[in-house]
This record gives sequence, structure tokens and C-alpha cells, in this order.
Amino acid sequence: MRKLKHENKKRVNLRLEPSLITALRRVADREGVAYQKMIRQWLWEKVKKKAEGT
Repeated sequence: MRKLKHENKKRVNLRLEPSLITALRRVADREGVAYQKMIRQWLWEKVKKKAEGT
């Protein structure tokens, strides 16, 4: 995974199904990263793709 630039974080609340959280945690465990960090990375990747028009 790409290393994220260190900057201050702002808390957001997001309601997710417990089964989705469990699945996210499993993927993160297999990848060897914290699940919140992985979610942040995935969000950045998606936003970057949309910003590039792909």
C-alpha cells in the first residue's frame, strides 16, 4: 500500500453494516495493515481515479 502523507486527521462518523466491518478487518489483517488505514487508502485511490477522469 502507498504510504499516506502525514497530516492532521478529522474524525467522521460513518454507519456501516457489521458484516462489512468484519470483512474489512479480515482483508486488512491479511494485508498486515490497520483496517482504518486501509479504508483511507482505498478512499484516496478512488478519489484520485475520479479526479483523473477514469
